[in-house]
Amino acid sequence: MWTMVLRQAIKRLNRIDGPAEKYGGRCSAFPGGLPALIGLTLAVALAGVAVGLRANLLLLTCAARTDGPRDLGKRAAMEEPLRAELLAAIRGSRVAFEGKIETVAVEVNLLQADLWKVSDKVKVAEGSILELQTEVGALPKQMSQVTSKAGEMEVRLEDAEGRS
Repeated sequence: MWTMVLRQAIKRLNRIDGPAEKYGGRCSAFPGGLPALIGLTLAVALAGVAVGLRANLLLLTCAARTDGPRDLGKRAAMEEPLRAELLAAIRGSRVAFEGKIETVAVEVNLLQADLWKVSDKVKVAEGSILELQTEVGALPKQMSQVTSKAGEMEVRLEDAEGRS
């Protein structure tokens, strides 16, 4: 089919410009000749396809990262028990540190149903180290130890492989 379309296009160009032999096989309407015209057309078409695919991939990536309206209620229902369980685990675990913990604020970000991370802001004396090992959501988790700066320490909850 494409061959027939190409042959028809060549015939039309030859009718407009005269026989191809007269111009040395070149189309006078385009300086590079007919092969260059066909190459340029294919290059523009492929560039359009590439830009379209890239835009679709970006849209799919953004859609995967964004919660839909129907997922918000389900996500909130899943986060609340995890937050309560984590606070209970923190209060009941052995905590070795120097200084005094004033506040513990827990924020749970679900990445998937079974893979999530917790970010804690813990106010302690400067230079303190907080070590916490606990099991949350039936997945073994371990708090990484971080020295505090200016009286505030950020603690990341990581899984056994070290992913936070």
